[in-house]
Amino acid sequence: MPQISTISVSKFKNMVNDGSPIIIDVRTPKEFQSFHLNGAINLPLGEVTYSKLQQEMGEPTDGTETVYILCHSGKRAEAAAIKLSGESPASFVVVEGGSVACDAAGMDIIRSDTKISLERQIRLVAGGLALIGLGLGVYANTDYYALTALVSADLMFAGITDNSALKLILERMPWNAS
Repeated sequence: MPQISTISVSKFKNMVNDGSPIIIDVRTPKEFQSFHLNGAINLPLGEVTYSKLQQEMGEPTDGTETVYILCHSGKRAEAAAIKLSGESPASFVVVEGGSVACDAAGMDIIRSDTKISLERQIRLVAGGLALIGLGLGVYANTDYYALTALVSADLMFAGITDNSALKLILERMPWNAS
């Protein structure tokens, strides 16, 4: 049975410096374009299969390799590792903390300076809506507190499912179009 394990970002950084491991990033293409670890292959979670991974690598393998998986912070990488472990004898290792931790550790990150990441946009809009709801609730009508409650509920839902209404709305905005 294939084994799924985790690796700390400090050990991962040392290993990357010593060689060129197989690294897949399972975030969306837009997230990947905003910043990603140099040498990582983008294979979005919804498209993850072992045959697709081999196709992206461009070379046949014997299936005994170790594949390092990362996403934004780790949740999607775990889901990808579980899915892939059922399809291949390879070992799948989830990088703890994902691309955010790799960036914080000073690893070789490729950035696109063209726009604010979707994750930051969500935080900005959620924070702004919560403040507006709070301010209007205090100074205009207490019914506006519902806006703050709605934003809070969406953030909790996002924390559980890694998806939110704000994300769905912001992905469709013209400045986020590919």
